[in-house]
Amino acid sequence: QSSFEFCAKLTQFIFPPNLLVIERNAFTDCLVLTTIEIPNSVETIQREAFKGCTNLRNAFLPQNLKVLEESTFMNCSSLEQVLFIQPSLLTSIKDNAFNGCTNLSQICIPTSVNNIGLNVFENCPSLTEISISSNLNSEYIQNFPQSVKLIIV
Repeated sequence: QSSFEFCAKLTQFIFPPNLLVIERNAFTDCLVLTTIEIPNSVETIQREAFKGCTNLRNAFLPQNLKVLEESTFMNCSSLEQVLFIQPSLLTSIKDNAFNGCTNLSQICIPTSVNNIGLNVFENCPSLTEISISSNLNSEYIQNFPQSVKLIIV
């Protein structure tokens, strides 16, 4: 927990290949971290793990990831690309996961996702398009910003 929080000069990190969990606040406010490639072994990214990483541009999320906890990428204002490696086992994206990702313009949510929390895409003014599964319960869709085009796959 909070392993590398506030590491002002951390630009990249190579994760161990057998890692299962990225702990809470592990990389919070690592201001010069630009890209993360998380190993396929990771099943959970805990809350606020990358919160405030303002130079993070790309996030490549592994097949075996099952849960994105609350505020995982909150206020990652430079985040442009989030790629879920397919086929994905992700089932849940918790509250505020991408809140404040002001450069995120589109995202394709894996068809395996069946639970999306509140305010996941709040304060994402560049977000124009979200691809979602037709199996996703409509109650979750109501949580998306009205200005975003939804593409049902």
